[in-house]
Amino acid sequence: TVTPQDSVGPNQPVLPDQAHSELLAGGLQAEFDTRDDDYWPQRGSLAQLKGNFFTTTTGESGSFQRYQAAWSWYHGFRGPRLVLATNLLACGAPGDAPFYGLCSLGTGRFSVRGYTQGRYRDHYTTAVQVELRGHTSGRLGAVLFGGFAQVAPELSAILKSELLPAGGAGLRFQLTRKYPMHLRLDYAWGRDGGLLYFSVGEAI
Repeated sequence: TVTPQDSVGPNQPVLPDQAHSELLAGGLQAEFDTRDDDYWPQRGSLAQLKGNFFTTTTGESGSFQRYQAAWSWYHGFRGPRLVLATNLLACGAPGDAPFYGLCSLGTGRFSVRGYTQGRYRDHYTTAVQVELRGHTSGRLGAVLFGGFAQVAPELSAILKSELLPAGGAGLRFQLTRKYPMHLRLDYAWGRDGGLLYFSVGEAI
């Protein structure tokens, strides 16, 4: 068995063994919500700031931080029948954050659809998404969505990084007559192909 200590030369620093890391994280979160509905908002916005401060139980890999800021805005053109939803998202994991602590496309709330979780990850990511939602007088609805994301190792390089486009369409089924909570079926296209999503609740 080759250990991290065996894989380095006599004058090289010993590499920490991160094969079995246990993370502990404290965090802070602030949220400002003016939406008229949690499930299918017609107006208002949702702003969220989140910070997580990680360390390992052994301390071998040190500590790191990850920050996320998101803002969504909603506007109904015909009440709940036709709604425009937009989302801006930024994530940062500065310093020596390990690969499993980096910002990643396709994960978490407001995730960019069309990209496999973890395939595109780095210290900084940004995303812009727009979704047009239509609904019948009954329980059925449909959406069209699009946007793009960027991934970069440094904050100063994020605007120069390659655009990663995303787009797709989906169907909605309202689970209850009283509350507009929907079963969601989306097909999204990204740079590397398409992905199918089946879930409850809206993506943005």
